[in-house]
This record gives sequence, C-alpha cells and structure tokens, in this order.
Amino acid sequence: MSGKRCMGCMNEQKAQYTVCPYCGLKAETAPDPSQIRPGTVLAQRYEVGFALKIGLYTITYIAYDLQREEKVIVKEYYPSQLCSRVDGGNRIGIRAGGEQKTFYERGLTQFLKEAKDLHSVSVPFFIPVQDVFTENATAYMVMPYLNGKTLEAAIEEKKRFSITETLALMMPVMDITDRLHQKGILHLNIHPGNIFLVDSGEVILMDSGRYNRSFVDAPMETIGENSRYQAPEIRNLHEKIDGSVDVYSICAIMYEMITGTEIEDGASRITKDTVKSPLSRRVKITANQDAILMNGLALHSKNRINSVEKLMKSFVSIRPVQKVEEPAAVQKKKAPERRKTEGARHTRKAESSSGSGGILRIVLPCVLVLCIAVGGFIAFGHFKGKNTANMTQKKKVTSDTEKTTSVPNVSNQTYERAKKAAQDAGFELEITDAVEAPEDEGEDIVREQDPAAGIAAKTGSTITVTVTAHNTTLTDVLKTNMEIRNYALSDENKKKLKETFTVYDDNKEESNLIPGYLLGIYSGSQDDQTTKSLDMNSEILKHSKITLAYSAGRKDITEGQDTGISVKNLLKKDIQGALEEAKIKGFYVGISQTADYKTKDIAPLGDAYMIKKLNDDGKEVKMGYDDKIQTGDKILLCLSRGPKRIKINGKYLTEDTYSGVEYESAKKALEKAGVTVTSTEKYNSSVSAGKVISTSCRCRYEENEIEESQQGGIHEGDSVDVTVSAGPEPTTQASEPTQPSSGGGSSSSRSSSSGKSKSSSSKSNPKSSSDKVTDNDALEN
Repeated sequence: MSGKRCMGCMNEQKAQYTVCPYCGLKAETAPDPSQIRPGTVLAQRYEVGFALKIGLYTITYIAYDLQREEKVIVKEYYPSQLCSRVDGGNRIGIRAGGEQKTFYERGLTQFLKEAKDLHSVSVPFFIPVQDVFTENATAYMVMPYLNGKTLEAAIEEKKRFSITETLALMMPVMDITDRLHQKGILHLNIHPGNIFLVDSGEVILMDSGRYNRSFVDAPMETIGENSRYQAPEIRNLHEKIDGSVDVYSICAIMYEMITGTEIEDGASRITKDTVKSPLSRRVKITANQDAILMNGLALHSKNRINSVEKLMKSFVSIRPVQKVEEPAAVQKKKAPERRKTEGARHTRKAESSSGSGGILRIVLPCVLVLCIAVGGFIAFGHFKGKNTANMTQKKKVTSDTEKTTSVPNVSNQTYERAKKAAQDAGFELEITDAVEAPEDEGEDIVREQDPAAGIAAKTGSTITVTVTAHNTTLTDVLKTNMEIRNYALSDENKKKLKETFTVYDDNKEESNLIPGYLLGIYSGSQDDQTTKSLDMNSEILKHSKITLAYSAGRKDITEGQDTGISVKNLLKKDIQGALEEAKIKGFYVGISQTADYKTKDIAPLGDAYMIKKLNDDGKEVKMGYDDKIQTGDKILLCLSRGPKRIKINGKYLTEDTYSGVEYESAKKALEKAGVTVTSTEKYNSSVSAGKVISTSCRCRYEENEIEESQQGGIHEGDSVDVTVSAGPEPTTQASEPTQPSSGGGSSSSRSSSSGKSKSSSSKSNPKSSSDKVTDNDALEN
C-alpha cells in the first residue's frame, strides 16, 4: 500500500486496513517481479499500481493521475523475452546476446510511433491515448480507466452466444475498426481482451498492436494466446497487408462466440485446416451469415472479404453470399449432370422391365393415361378452390420472406450515422427514448435498439432506438415561459414538442376544461408505472417520453340550461377559480390565446379581464358584462398579463428620463402614460427654474403581480415624485448705517435713538412634497 490508496484498485481507504474493502488486495501481496514497483510515480504525474495484464510485449497497469485526480491505465513497452528489470528496480535492461538490442529498439520505435499516432487521432468508442512519454529506458502510453469487463471475460462467463448477441457486440467493433481504416490505421491486434464492455452499455475497442509485427523475425517466441485471432500473413514481414487482416480477427472472434470452440491458429491452418463452418456444427445461423464468416476467415487474403466496411454491409444485406470454397459456377455445372444420369437410369430400368412385349408396351401406358385424365377431371372441381387458395398463400409467404432482411447493428453510433446505416439496409430509424449523457459526451449516441442486430425483420420496417441526451425544459423548447396548460395546444407547439421528445397523447381524463384542451404534461408514457407532472421549468431529457393529457369533457352535463351566473361572475377570476365555478354549474372553461397588459384595478396578473365564448365552429366571440352562461357552454378567459412597463419614444421610462426637461411637458407625458404625478420644489443653482431635477418612482405592485418580462422600470398605475428646480436660493446682505461727526474738532460716536436697524428679506417657501402638481400650477421664480 502507498499511503491511503490501494495499489490494486486505486481507491482511497483507511491507513489501518490490511485488506482493501473494495478489491480485496492484501497488504502483503507481492507484485510480479517483471512489473514496476507499485507506488512508483511516472512522469511526475502517474502513480502506478499493480499490473492488470502482463503480455508478450507490454504490461498494463492500473494507475492514478495525480494532476487530474482520476484513475487511468498505463501501458508499458516490455517485450519480456528481450529485456528485464535492472537490479530489481524499474529501469529496463536489454538481455545479452544476438540481435536483442536491434529488435528491442525496433519495437520501441514502432510502439512510440503508434502511441503518438493514436494520441493525435479521434475515433468515437476507440479508447483514446491521453499521454505518451519515455522513462526507464522504455516508453509508456496513458489511457482512460473504464468500469466494466473485457469481451474475453464475458466469453469465459457465458461460453457461447447466439448470432444475434454476437452481432450486437461485434457490429460496434466493426464500425470502430472501419473508422480507423478510413484514417489509414490498421488495428492488427483485435482480440476479446482488447474489446471492452463498459457498464453503461458502450462497446470500446482498445489500443492497436502494429508494433507486434516488429518481432516477427526476432529470436523469440511470438505465438501468444491471442495469435489465433491473427490472419496468417500478419507474421510475414515480406507480405503486404491490408484491412482484411482485421476482418479475419473479427470473424475469428465471432466464430468462437457462436460455436463455443476456440478457432485454430491461422498459421497452423495453412498446413492443415480443420475449421468447420458454423452450420456444419449445427449452429443456428442463416446460410448467408455462415458464408460471410467463412469468407472472412479465408486463409488467403485474395479470397477474403477485403474491408471491414464490406463485412458490415454483408451482414445487413439481403443479397445471397457464396462461400469462396465452392463458387456458384461449380454448383450449376453439377446439377444438370446429376439429373441427366438419373433420367437415363430410369429409362434403362423401364426398358429392361418391359422386355419385348409389344402389346403391353402400348396398352398399359394408354390405360394409365386414361385413368389419370378421368381422375384428374373428377378431382379438379372438388379441390380447385382449396388448391388455388393454398397456392396463393404459398406465393404470399414466399413474397413476404423475400422482403425480410437482417437488422443492422446501429448501437454506439451517432444517430445520423445509425440512420444512414439503417436506410442502407432498408429500414427506418426512430428515437423513442433517451438516457442521460455523461457531461463530457455528446448527445444522440445510440445506446439500445429494437429489434436487436441480426434478427430478420421486414424490409421497410422501423428500428426504434434509445439515444444519449442532455436535459432541457419546456421553456427552452417552446421559446416561451408562458404556461401552456389549460390552453388549446397550437400546431406549432405540438410540432416543437414532437421534434424534441417522444410524445404520447392521453384523452381519457374527464374534466370541466374544454374538451381537447391541455390538462397537463407528464414524464413517461401513460403505460409507465411512475410519472410526474412537468411545469415549464422542469428538467427533462431530450428524446425521452412525455405524455400530453387532454380533457375528455364530462358525460353528465346537459346542455342549454341556465347556470344562474353571468360573465361578471367570472371577471377577475383565475383559471382555477373559473374551473371550480364550472364544475358546480356545469359548463366548460379554458384560456384564450388573447391576452393583454392590464392594471390591477381592471384585472390582476393571471385573472380574467374579458370573457369570450367558443362556438362550435371554433370561433371566439366576445361576451358582454351581463351575458348569461348556460350549461355546456365553452367559456374562454382572456387573462391579464399584469401592468405594462412604460415606454416613451421607444425607450423604457426610467427615473432619469426627464432630468433637465421642463416640468410641465414632463408631467403631461407621464400622466398620458398612466402615471400619477406629484412634485416637490427645491432650490438648485445648476438646474434652471421650472425644470426637472430628478424623479423617483413608487411602484404599487408586488413582484409576483408583474410578468417577468415587465419587471423593473415604471409601470402603468405607478406614482412618480418629481423634484422641480426653484432656481438659485435668494440671498440678502444687511448694512449698518454710518453716523455723522459732532462739531468742536472732536468726534464721538453716538447711537441713534432707534439703535441698529435690521433688514430682513422674505423668500418664497417651496411647495411641500404632498402638493400635487396640476396643469394650472406654475413654478415660482
């Protein structure tokens, strides 16, 4: 153990544990001597644990990325027959003797080249190489850690698979390999241990093995446990290879899966081929599938299916496939010869049995022909209808059979690619459900399909699929936050919903909502055990199932009777209040698409300011204040959208709009916009008298009484206080009078009999803030 992290599974655990509670690794467990010491940190980033697999050329480790704090896989170049660890450490030393160093370095160069190529390539569901580096005289590639198991482990558990199960697992492998081929990369190392079945359902193809060819002529054992999946020519450096080598590997894996028998090594088959076709082993597959597999396993590349793309198309095509071992020309030549011999044999037998009896040779055939003719004539009328029906039925069955084909595997492909593959095979593709996509993964990847791949289905039928998706809301889909329940759902909104979700309709629920109007939206289909009501902001996966529940009306309403109420009883009611009234009185209500901004004096937000009647022809007719309502009437509420935020000259009114403007003109404009105006005068030396210094608004609405789009600013019905300039504040200076001097050459100060005189100035008092400005008011100057 290293610290608190288990070197077997890289999960954190308590330091005192001697056995990992996650993977069961014991603290005293010793690693294989050929592997890096557990706990070693490579590239100052990857803490390496125990080896997951030790192969002929590489060792694969579980590791922990200390920078990204996640598990990873580290693959080390380690051709064990050419090298070993130096002094029990991590560094690699090449074994002495022969050309060991040459082969080691050639393989190392190819390993690095392949790692860098894969690091730069991006193919869906092919495990990416995240990092490449050299250390310890060798090279390493880093790949993401996946939860699941290899196909090798699955085969060991199940032993044998049906052709349908096999195609479901291997068609994604074909698709990934084909994508690699399109980028000029041959895999060369496809085997069950390199195919990973992720717990979430994806099929992943692991790293390739082009570097393996570097050791074909090396002085070492190159026949490993996976060699039986390799085409014979892959071990010949002088033979040119192409995409057919990967075709061979895929078909070899499929052969083992459906037969439950290990296939013979390709090189051994060159000497003596004992591989029998699946059909001869009584495996339940079609003749076409049998021929495709055996053609993919052809020993000579010129006879083999030469590309994975052709292999995929062969499995979904309805065209008959001939095995390369027995061309169609040979069959056609043999059949007529066999029929001719058989005819001659019967002729000779007839001649020998008849002898030379001339009369019998003439009479017996005539009697026989006559009996057949009479019997046929009698029987024809009796069986004519039955035989004709049987022939017609037989012809129909044959016709239907000719129109069936094998369902292609579209799993783990993007929807667009899957759709094209389905259409190429003669099928339609339809999304019927969704699963949540991981945050780092795109949408519309096919995860499930029905029917499964390989099943024979009618050409032109539909394959339904489940795809990955992210969450959305009804607000995002419909581009509005306006509630759609209790309305007649528009065709445009229906289209948007059906383009985004798998939509089911439910018209069974009785209600006083107008029949056909939308009662609610629910997750799932009406057959699902668990559903939940959705509002406009509920998160729901794209492409998932939703149910639109519509009102079915009521069966117990008798039309045309007086309800005892009129239109005025429904004004200023919301939809719930109107529905309660309708339930008691026996009429229907719904919400009209007509809506307008109204002050709360007329109708608060969400309440009816006007009532309409929905006629049988679908037209909405406005009703008068005192109009009577009868049972069965379809009444529409025109709902208030609350107060409207005021715009003047195309711009929203704010507290700064009229700063510096003549008060009288500002007052007139504000009152025209529906605002109550009050004013206060204030001395101000920078703003001319009679002009607006500032305004402040008193909103008469609570936040929940204003539609979200109209919140902020100034609304109809609000009050605005205007501060008006009274000009500069007037000032008065008091001067003390000078007293005249007395005679006799001396002067003395003398107070006047009245003492000092004080002067006072009067100034106008500004109006109080409670005074309301009218059109006749004038500002004091």
